Amino acid sequence: MRKFGLLTVIAFSLFISGCAYVPHTLNLSINAPNPPSNIGDGLSIYINVIDDRDTEIIGKRGANNIGGSITAAQLMPIFETAIINGFKNKSFTITQNQDANISLQVKLRAFKYMVSQGFWTGGEDISVVINAEAKNSGSNFQKTYRFSNEERIVFLAEGSGLDKNLNAALNKTVSELLNDRELDSFLSKN
Repeated sequence: MRKFGLLTVIAFSLFISGCAYVPHTLNLSINAPNPPSNIGDGLSIYINVIDDRDTEIIGKRGANNIGGSITAAQLMPIFETAIINGFKNKSFTITQNQDANISLQVKLRAFKYMVSQGFWTGGEDISVVINAEAKNSGSNFQKTYRFSNEERIVFLAEGSGLDKNLNAALNKTVSELLNDRELDSFLSKN
């Protein structure tokens, strides 16, 4: 009877931790709200979007950086499109001329997911860091946009939960950049 109880506990433990060892490709969707405006009307801007992360792996599904890898195969094309469309929505004309008077370099510095192990709960930590460096007629502007959230949870998110949590974090950070009045003011000054 003791062996049956022990085997049941082991089987249950393996069952609930099983998905932690399966890789997951993030179903990415950036739809950060930025209301249309005419702040960039008549202005051309060169936008350069760079992947400046230390790794393309967003994180691991298990505690202590073990388990299946979480990746986002189309992250940078989707991220770049969201940034460019956000500035088009503000009536800026996007130019390919790197010598334009107005330029913006957007670096995705971090997009990370980490799970820490606790006694009864685990910690789910999501962080996003985006850096913006702008130039306008010889003047410079730099700002970093951050999202960080750590929650203590009993059960780790499955695939759709990971998608929801990571998309929310990335969308919130992109929205901060696209709705930054200080950046808009700098880019639109003459």
